[in-house]
Amino acid sequence: MAQFGAALRQRGLRTVRYTGRDRSLRQVVRTNLERSLFDRTHAVLRAGSDGQLDVSPILERLPKFADVQSADEIGAQLVLDRRWQQEPRLRRVHATGLNDFDCYDKLSYTTLAAAAGVPVPTSRIAGAATVAAIAPSFATAGMVIIRFSFMWSGNTVRRSITPVKIESA
Repeated sequence: MAQFGAALRQRGLRTVRYTGRDRSLRQVVRTNLERSLFDRTHAVLRAGSDGQLDVSPILERLPKFADVQSADEIGAQLVLDRRWQQEPRLRRVHATGLNDFDCYDKLSYTTLAAAAGVPVPTSRIAGAATVAAIAPSFATAGMVIIRFSFMWSGNTVRRSITPVKIESA
């Protein structure tokens, strides 16, 4: 995203980055190093009391944006809000039967890809309590990648080989 922002800025377009308020030291350093690639950086996004990412700072300014590029976690929250629906120029998908959420939700676009014949890894929705129950069937397939449905940038990805390691992930 930083390279895209820099390319737009080089062509005279204003670019603004919204990022998390609560970030790891690594994320803070990266954001600061990339600060010159954007006109402004707002570290204002955070999880709400329900655990969902609060994207209201972006939604409040949607009418002023020509385009929005985002990480999946942010995009998935944006497209579910009525204010996104009121800005048709920002919409990504105009095909019958699809919507913008399908572009951002990993399980949704993995399912769509599989239905179109694209080889994709087997995916299942599993909460922490059900991981133990499905661990043996996954372990027979070899390497298992567990990605929790919250966070982004691979922060919650765990590689597992044995049922015990799957349960502890």
